[in-house]
Amino acid sequence: NDKNNEMRLRKRVLDSDVTYFLSVKKDYKVREEVITYEKIDRDTYGKLLKARKIQNKVTKKRVCFAANDSIYKVDIYPDKTYVLETDNDARLPDFIDVIKDVSLDEKFKNKNIKK
Repeated sequence: NDKNNEMRLRKRVLDSDVTYFLSVKKDYKVREEVITYEKIDRDTYGKLLKARKIQNKVTKKRVCFAANDSIYKVDIYPDKTYVLETDNDARLPDFIDVIKDVSLDEKFKNKNIKK
């Protein structure tokens, strides 16, 4: 939407269950952001999707799991890039081999991932 705010429409599918969300992400500083989520119905999702200009459509598969008392999200992109997301204080499980920390790399933000 602008430099510090981003609106996202999300469609999540688990088995045959589909859920739609509208999220707004506000960046305040490099590592400080607030994301609000609102669950919406399919009709609202369709209307919002048609009404806005898509600036960056990102397609990915997200796998979530819990370990070490933390939640981990792995985004898998069509080019086979894998990006792990978790809280800053989470200890990585032993079976995860980190190739590169991209926490501060702007190229790996959703708004830049296709560029």
